[in-house]
Order: sequence, then structure tokens, then C-alpha cells
Amino acid sequence: MRNLITLILLTAAITLSSTTLTVKQDGSGDWTTIQSAVNASADGDTVLVWPGTYYENINFNGHGITIASLELTTGEDSYIGTTIVNGNQTGSCFLLNQEEQDAVIRGFTIINGSGYEEDNTINGGGVFIKTNIGYENRTNVSIKNCQIKYCGASVGGGGIYVKRAELFLSGVSIHDNSSVIGGGIVTPGFSLIEFDPNNRCNIYNNYAGSGVDIRITDIDQDIFCYLDTFTVNPPTQYFAKVHNSSVYNGELVFDVCEGWMVEVDHDLYVSPEGSDSNSGLTIDEPLQNISWALHKIASDSLNPNTVHIASGTYSRELTGLILPIVYKTDINIIGDEASPPVLFNDSGLAFISCTFDSKNVAIKNLILDNSCSTIGLVSTAYGNNIAFRDIEIMNGYGCEYYVANFYMINNGEWQNIVIHDNEADYHSGSRISGENVYMHNCRLNNNYSTGNGLYDVGCSHLSISMFGNALVENCTFSNGSNAATYGSTAISVSSMNDLEPHLTFRNNLIYNNTVSTDATVRLESRGGADIYNCTFVNNDADVAALQVEGYEVNIANCIFDNYSPKEITFHDWTSDPVETTVNIDHCNIKGGETGVFVPELDIYTLNWLEGNIDAPPDWAEYDPDNLFPYRLPDGDLSIDAGRADTTGMYLPIYDLIYHDRVIDGDQDGAARIDMGCYEHDPYPVAEEDIPRYESGLTNYPNPFNPSTTIRFTIPATSTVKIAIYNMRGQKIRDLAGITYQAGEYEIVWDGRNNRQSTVSSGVYICRMNYSGKTLYRKMLLMK
Repeated sequence: MRNLITLILLTAAITLSSTTLTVKQDGSGDWTTIQSAVNASADGDTVLVWPGTYYENINFNGHGITIASLELTTGEDSYIGTTIVNGNQTGSCFLLNQEEQDAVIRGFTIINGSGYEEDNTINGGGVFIKTNIGYENRTNVSIKNCQIKYCGASVGGGGIYVKRAELFLSGVSIHDNSSVIGGGIVTPGFSLIEFDPNNRCNIYNNYAGSGVDIRITDIDQDIFCYLDTFTVNPPTQYFAKVHNSSVYNGELVFDVCEGWMVEVDHDLYVSPEGSDSNSGLTIDEPLQNISWALHKIASDSLNPNTVHIASGTYSRELTGLILPIVYKTDINIIGDEASPPVLFNDSGLAFISCTFDSKNVAIKNLILDNSCSTIGLVSTAYGNNIAFRDIEIMNGYGCEYYVANFYMINNGEWQNIVIHDNEADYHSGSRISGENVYMHNCRLNNNYSTGNGLYDVGCSHLSISMFGNALVENCTFSNGSNAATYGSTAISVSSMNDLEPHLTFRNNLIYNNTVSTDATVRLESRGGADIYNCTFVNNDADVAALQVEGYEVNIANCIFDNYSPKEITFHDWTSDPVETTVNIDHCNIKGGETGVFVPELDIYTLNWLEGNIDAPPDWAEYDPDNLFPYRLPDGDLSIDAGRADTTGMYLPIYDLIYHDRVIDGDQDGAARIDMGCYEHDPYPVAEEDIPRYESGLTNYPNPFNPSTTIRFTIPATSTVKIAIYNMRGQKIRDLAGITYQAGEYEIVWDGRNNRQSTVSSGVYICRMNYSGKTLYRKMLLMK
């Protein structure tokens, strides 16, 4: 009994000692700004705020206090809409990062917060909550009867960011916020979130690359989300995502009364002249916001839908563009082919971001221009069967990590990608990781890595981390520069986690790149590498033009003519070296065999084979503005000097300038391939003869098993040839070779080769020729 009396008296004493500090903008209260009142408060106090718009970024400064509008004392909801905290895009509206206990935010409209910067990331546009003292002493915060909207953060938690904290949400509406991760709410780990089951919250129409509305990481117990309204009902992982490491198994459990919208199972159309009040179902009634179209469109694995983007310029100022753009499983995003739409970044967020397990997506015909977020213009992760085609990425500056980051994209395809005039601390071009990487006909130019990152490393054009095989062909890498003092390269490819994938690097042009250390190109493939018909010219590096490592590296039909001390070198590890054999044949290498450096270790072997020469070309018609410089002049010794037999090299059908391989030679098979990335031909390729991918050529389903229907359209009577090739360039099946009238046709491929044997799972290319034109379609057979 005595203890109970003591507790009552103590509680009364604490209540009597607490203070209410009033905030009125007209000067009739204790303070005119909320922050001034907070600074004067003590634990247990209440800061009571009269109506008005307060342009502030409020820091609780470790005080366990209540900050509330008159809704607290009157119960009138009208005070929520008239008492506004406007972050003015200068930070989080509310900041709690000093172990505040029993802190309360109540009865406000919270808008225009831009997040709190910590450890080179910006999180928590509306509210930032974090405990630094450990899991057992989590901050305890309540947010009640608030509207959190129009806030954003360049990384996580457009509305709310909470880490190592206990958060209670009651009657809170979180909508129209954006970030890369968790547009509405994000917790990167070790937090408890409790939703009031009686005074329910609303979470809808937020935008993010992962967990559009909610993204939760590493929770050790289920979170029960009692919501009146969620964007869709039932929620999907596009809108609500849990990502747990192996030791955590908590889930999001939803109890939702209604969905804010219903997804549409139909292609949608977007135009700068459109309106989001339109249906978007036809080209004559388009939407205006790309992200809204992607929210609205439904995934359909049997008949994938497409968001069609009309030509024009899209930006936040011009069209209300909401970034990042987030792709969905089984959804294609395709811009106008004749005049690709321009996405102009005036928001500081990533253009395209997706960090969950999406699959079967094609993104085509876009120009991404200007500015950069902390983590890059493009930041995607964890996808399968994702294709990026005909995309230009340019003028990105201020990136701390990457300009274009594609992390753990399995069965990824990059075709006709142009990345130029970008700057970043680490990788100023593209960083790719995953299994079965396929890169074709890409150009990376004028990219600059500052080397200012945490580890002073960088790659100016391309970095690939291989968890499976990779193929890079018919690409150009030029005029890159890298100022990093360690690990400086223009191109870097490496095997990951002691895996042994195979790298094929063929028909590529690498020229005019400058790196401060290491090699211009570093290829480390523990499963071996084939480097065929590449031209390395006028590169300047501290070590060599090419540095290699791998079980067996084959270099053939290549030209090396650079400023580096050596043309080729083994990667000389001081610890854990990898046994490497390099076979070189039919190459034109400046300095001959002396242009190759072999460290004095028994595990390194150089086999200098037949056909190698030392005759630097007198390059023809060099023009810095020419897309195809460093072509071989007539009579050069590298012409017809490649391998007599290219069996097993699986070279592309075309060289870098769309000349056929092999052009010259007699009809009896005596033709010899040229060294380098070009097949010598004095005649240019006409624009109309350049092969196009997929225009008028589709297949359904894709992926498929065991058969797929190939659909094609021809505008006039033509002889049509259709054949199937594997990823090594080998023709495995002829499907058509007859004359068709103008129209649309279908033909079925049953997954068999010309011998009627069933082919294995993998990626296959459908090639169609008609009227002198060539079309391609990539198809995935999955068993």
C-alpha cells in the first residue's frame, strides 16, 4: 500500500512539474517559433502550437516532449489542416536522433521536408527518427492525427524514416511522398512499429524504388498494419516490401478496410500534354505522369502490359514528373522510337529505381538528362530477365557512388545504351552485377571518375561484378578519365565470391582513355576469358592497356597501340594469386612479345602463338566526332591477318560499324577475318541498313516453355527469313524462308533445333530478314 501511495505522489509531482509552452505567430504566446519553444522545454513538457504555417526544421534536441496543435486540447480535426510544419526543402520537418523517450508529434500537417543528411545519405523527408545507443535502448516516439505529405528524401523514407526505435502511429495519413526506398515509411532495421487498431492510419500514393508505400528491413516480429486505406487492397510487394536477412523472419500483416485505387489490366499511354484525370487507355486520352501510370497499371504474366511514353520533355516543373520511376514485374516501359522522350531531372532523385525482385521487364527508348541523386541517375537491384534498350544517360553530376547502378540483375540485357558526360566519385558510367550479363552495341564516352570516394577507387566507364557468365560485345568506350589513386580503371570486370564464371569480351573499341593508376581495362575472370577482335588504341594508363587474370585467357585478332608502359600484363597479386595462362595469337601488339609483362611467378604462363605481328596501324580518317574512329586504312597489315578459322569464337554477325563478318575473300572459304573491331570495307553502311531490334518482331509468351509464338509485321510483299541463334552466335533453327504478302503473321518455335532435338534453357535470338532489313528478338526458354 505504501508503495502504491508513493507511486501516486511521484506521478502527481511529475505532472505538476511539467510545463505547457505556447507558440503563436502573432507574438501573444510564449514563443513565435516551434524550435524556440523546444529549446526552452524539458522532458515531459508540452509545446502547444496555434494555427499557422511554420517554415521550420524542428529538432527535438533529445527532449522527451509533446509537440501538438490545438487538436490535442480541443479534439477538433480542423486544426490538423490549419497548423502546418513546412520543411521548405531544407531538411526533415521533425528530427529525433538523440534518444528522445516518450516524444509525441500530434495534430499537424507536415509538408515539404527533404530529409536529414547523415553518413552521406539523406533520409526521413517528413520525420527522421533514429537511436544511436543500441537495440535495447530504442527511442520511443508517437505520431498521432497528422497528415504527412509532399515530402521526399533522396534515399529512404519520404514520409518517415525510423531506425532502432519504437514508433506508435495513430490516425496518421501518409501520402504523396517520395524516396528511393520506402516512399511512405522505411525502417532499415531493428525497429518496432505499432499501428493503432481503433484510430486507423492511411498510407497511399507514395513513390519509391522499393516498397512504394512501406519498406521494412530486418524485423524480428510481425508488424500488424491496421489501416483504413492503403493504395491497393490486398497490398502487393510493389507497394509494401519486407527484406529480412537470414536471422530475421518478421512480416507485414495487413488489415485494410479499402484500397485507394484499382489497378488497370491494360496498356497505358502517357504524354506531356496528357492529364492524370484521363483514363490513359488510348493514345488520345493519355496520362501525364509516368509514375502514376506505373502505379495504375496491372502486372500480367500471360500478357505483359506496356506503359507507352510519347515524345517530349518530362520534368517536375513542366509535367509534375515524380521520381524515381519504378518498374513492375511483367510491365514494359517504352518511349516513342522515332523521337525518344526526354526525362529531365530537376528533383535530385534517381530517374529509375527498383530494389526488389522484379522480373520480365523491358525499358526502351528514353533519354535521361541532367542532375543526379546521391546514389545515381539509375539505381536498380534484384531483378531477373530485365532488358534496357535504346537509352541515353547523360549530364549526371554530383553522384557520390554511381551514375547507373544495376545490382544483382540476373539475365540482364543492355543494348544500344549510350552513357556520356557524367561525373561520379566511384563509377561515372555503369556498374553491373549479376548472372548472365549481356551487353551489346553500347557507347560510353566522356565519363569522369573523381576518385573522391571513401576508398579512393573508381571506374570511368564500366564495372561488372560477375556472379555468372558475362558477354560484352560491339561496344565503344572512349575519352574516359579517372583520378583515383588506387584501383583506377576505365573498364573493370571481376568474378565474385570465388565463383568461376566465364567472360567473353569481343568486337569492342577502347580508345583515348586516361587513368591515373593500374590499367585502362582490367579483366579478372576466374573461370577464364575470351578477348576477341578488340581494338585498344591511344589509352594512357600507369601500368598497361589491358590487365588480365583467370584460369585461361584467350586473346586473338586484337590490336594494341597505346601510350602505357605495357600493352598487356598479368594481374600481379601480392597475395592469393590466381593461376593464369594467357594465349595470344593473331594480334597486332605494339612492341610484340616485349609489350606483354609476365610476373616472375610459376603460376603465370604466356603462350605466344602464331600470327602475332608488331605493326601499329596508320589509322584511317580519324575524326574525334566520328562514331567509328580508328578504322584500318587500305593495305594495312592487320587486314585479313586474323585467324583463318574462327570456329568457336562465336563472333557477332556484324562488326562495330555493321559490316558483315567476313566481307572479303573467295567463295571457297578462304576469307580471313581482320584484326580489331572493324571488318575493313571502304563503303559505309547506309542508315536504313543498320539492324534494328524488335521493331515489328515480338514473341509470346516470353519467357516460354516449351514453345513460343513469334509475331511479325511486314509493310509490303517480301521474302522473309527467320532463324533462331543461341547466345554464342550459332544458328540452331531455320523457321521461315518464303514470300509473304503485306500484313501480320505468326510462326511457332517449339524449342527444338534443326535436328529436332530439344534445346536447353537459356537466352535465344530470333533473327528476321526482309527487304534488306534485319530485326532481332531476344527470347528466354525456362524449364
